[in-house]
Amino acid sequence: MTAIDARPSLLTTSASGYTAPGFERMRGVLECAVIRRREDGCAVGAYVDGVKVVDLWCGSSGDRPWAEDTLAVMFSATKGVTALCAQMLYSRGLLDLDAPVTRYWPEYGQAGKAGTLVRHLLNHRAGVVSFPRYWEVLGRDASGLADWHMVVEHLAASPPSWPPGTRRKYHPLTYGFLIGEVIRRIDGRTPGRFFADEVARPLGLDLHIGAPEDVLPRVAETLPAPAVDVARGAIHWRVVARLLEQSRHRAQTVLRNGGTGIEMRVLGLSGVFVDPDAGPEDNQLTRIANDFLRAELPAGNAVASGRDLARMYALLACGGELDGVRLVSPESIERFRPRTHRLLPPLMGMGMGYSQVGLLRVPTKTAFGHPGAGGSLGFADTERRVSFGLVKNRMRNEPWGLAADLVRALYACL
Repeated sequence: MTAIDARPSLLTTSASGYTAPGFERMRGVLECAVIRRREDGCAVGAYVDGVKVVDLWCGSSGDRPWAEDTLAVMFSATKGVTALCAQMLYSRGLLDLDAPVTRYWPEYGQAGKAGTLVRHLLNHRAGVVSFPRYWEVLGRDASGLADWHMVVEHLAASPPSWPPGTRRKYHPLTYGFLIGEVIRRIDGRTPGRFFADEVARPLGLDLHIGAPEDVLPRVAETLPAPAVDVARGAIHWRVVARLLEQSRHRAQTVLRNGGTGIEMRVLGLSGVFVDPDAGPEDNQLTRIANDFLRAELPAGNAVASGRDLARMYALLACGGELDGVRLVSPESIERFRPRTHRLLPPLMGMGMGYSQVGLLRVPTKTAFGHPGAGGSLGFADTERRVSFGLVKNRMRNEPWGLAADLVRALYACL
């Protein structure tokens, strides 16, 4: 396939898999996504009261039909996976959210970061979204991201972009290295190894932070977003597109004229380590997803099926225990979930690594999890004891896209 909006020849428009009685409508929604929304491949899973009620897949995984064991890159939905690892250490009394990061990672106290607390790493208040001159360290293609020790060494030495704890700005990739290094310092294992041993194996999950060699053949190729004719879109979309283009141009100008990469106005680019000379056609996130599968990027490259992502969150929806396996305490769930307010709508607030998902029309304020670029989503709803997982391989970011359709259909089935 050469054109990014071409349709794969092996596309299957009939969903395969299982739905429990009463959940049949989920099949039609998934098929509609492939036929009408022009998704390429996707898989969705759901649990209620710890029991699987939906396990469906449809479409193509690049050069072959999507199969039962096909996995897809979750992008930032990975952050919820890494948050669960930290939550487990907290439940075991090994991680104090209010402790300085230097208690576990002494080198992190450099360059004005000694007052950074563990909670600041989890709730995106640390201020280390990138590090100076990252393109020289990582290479123009960001290949250095695969070198864990080099990345965390530069993050430890970097000054923050703001005083830690004073503001919040999303850390797209450094979140995983920052909290991941704390996990590694406490436990001795990388986040990917910790998750494999302590979560995936006990729960029987085919979910991995970084794909092991024997898993790689089953991972769907991530496809770039289809071309959009902005000129023919609604006026507000044209305005937004123009503003984004101007913002990107300003950030690149700063970087080319001696910027370091940690200035607030360039973090949109440097937060995903974009080459200052790259054009928008570079498709940085797509390239990272496909080229770094063997590495551990605990903020963005976990691979899973919809059923396994939903099963992980089923543990949290059921109070920290599933099928006789307890991994976290009920108290830890309350501590890590985003805070809600009875008078405010459930916006995308951040907890300890998890976000609220109310904007996706989940009808309760107790739901929490994490979305990912392109449209992936996983969450737990402790009030209804429901969990949900969606993975897909085409980079589409409509705010009310497939995830919202599936979530709405799921709750209509309850």
